[in-house]
Amino acid sequence: PIVALDITSGLCLEIGDGVTQAVPVHNNLVQTHAIRTAHIGGRDVTNRFIQLLNSTGQYAFKTTAEAEFIRKVKESYCYIPSDEPGETDPAGSDPSFFLPSRESMELRDSHSKCYEVLFEENSAECWSYSLQQLVFEVVNACEEHVRPFVWQNIYLTGGVSETVGLASRLKRELIKLGAPENLNVIRSPKPSTATWTGGAK
Repeated sequence: PIVALDITSGLCLEIGDGVTQAVPVHNNLVQTHAIRTAHIGGRDVTNRFIQLLNSTGQYAFKTTAEAEFIRKVKESYCYIPSDEPGETDPAGSDPSFFLPSRESMELRDSHSKCYEVLFEENSAECWSYSLQQLVFEVVNACEEHVRPFVWQNIYLTGGVSETVGLASRLKRELIKLGAPENLNVIRSPKPSTATWTGGAK
């Protein structure tokens, strides 16, 4: 995917449904020894969203069909807050929806909290890195003289990378861990096809 943006050095963070993979590249060469995978992704966000909704006591989502409906709501209206003045909620000022059963469903603040699962250590059902831990370990696994070049561009791809606020939140978390403040976290313009675009070059 980095090839799709004509970037010769950086790190590709592909966040899938159940797995996230971090691949560092320097001078067009993949640093294979530093590649890492974390068993966390969009499915964990959907599960957290369901847990938050069920915790209100108003819902009891259990079935596969209900989970699929919640996933679609997540992809359309959930986001990661930036805490910046003037931020707009993608779901509007009073987010509510109708379930297939025609029952009204209120999102409250669950749609702005479910993505926290990606930034928490040991938050998935099995042990996993958080996104920032994954990136930090991959960069540190590269040779010392390569690291500054890999830090230059953290390239997000995969369906989850389309989430509003993900790039800015990941940058903040990485800086907290000691990453350089001038790093770039870049979301692919077409995250779902970036891998194919890069492979065609």
